This record gives sequence, structure tokens and C-alpha cells, in this order.
Amino acid sequence: GTHGSLEFMPGKQVGMSGTCYPDRLINSLPSAYLYAANNPSEATIAKRRSYSATVSYLTPPAENAGLYKGLKELKELIASFQGLRGNEGRG
Repeated sequence: GTHGSLEFMPGKQVGMSGTCYPDRLINSLPSAYLYAANNPSEATIAKRRSYSATVSYLTPPAENAGLYKGLKELKELIASFQGLRGNEGRG
């Protein structure tokens, strides 16, 4: 995930006081969170509610890994079967 539970604890949204859970839990400990650059709202909540220093990073690119081993063959067999079923009404 991109966040911890500290910023979602009970208490005020802004102007935290000693009775708010984030203040009670973090006290004077430093808080640093890494946030994906495509999720700025959660970083804002962490800064506001748990005094976090935020570091943004870009989400790494992802590539479709495709199917492997017997799954590729199974997919081809299912596609072949579905093709045959589609042709049943044609004669």
C-alpha cells in the first residue's frame, strides 16, 4: 500500500492536539513515507495528520508477462473449443 494507519487514526483532520491519536502515537518520532507520484491525496493526508516528510516516486512501468507453461496451451485449447461451439449452428 501507499500509506500506513497512523494518518487514519481517530482525531481532528487539521490542527492536531495531544488528544488526537496520530499525535499520541508519533509523539516526537520522525515520520518519512514514500508515496507514488500518482497518489498525491494520501501524501497530503500523511503530511497533515502525521507530520510526515513525503518523498514522491514515479510508479515503475509494468509489462504484461503473458501466460507460461501449460496455461498458454490451455488458453489456445479453450479458444479453439469456443470457436467450434460458435460454428455448430452453421452446419
